[in-house]
Amino acid sequence: MDPTRFVLVPSPMYWTRRMARGGNHALIQGEQFAGALKLPCRPGWLRRVQSRPQQVGLPRRKRLHNLRRAFAASAAVAGQRILLFDDIVTTGATMRHMAQALYSKGAEEVVGISLMRVD
Repeated sequence: MDPTRFVLVPSPMYWTRRMARGGNHALIQGEQFAGALKLPCRPGWLRRVQSRPQQVGLPRRKRLHNLRRAFAASAAVAGQRILLFDDIVTTGATMRHMAQALYSKGAEEVVGISLMRVD
């Protein structure tokens, strides 16, 4: 995998949660990561379109279904190789749903990356 052929897309956060938390940590970290790798960062290519209960504290089974249809991708992702960035991954459910949204708009390849993996 040649990372220079990718566009970094950070995990989006629903606006109410972003306001409550004072910002989107995945966006801030993703922009720094993209800068270090000299990759373009396109936060607008993936949006959180529905608020859902936080994944934290939900059992695995509920996490896997909680985010269905919560994300929408821009048509700009068509034909692009996406490096999908999130700060923490537990079950991978969020990554899976974000990747599905990107593929549904024609992304050529989606590779997930995170700073931390939690069991």
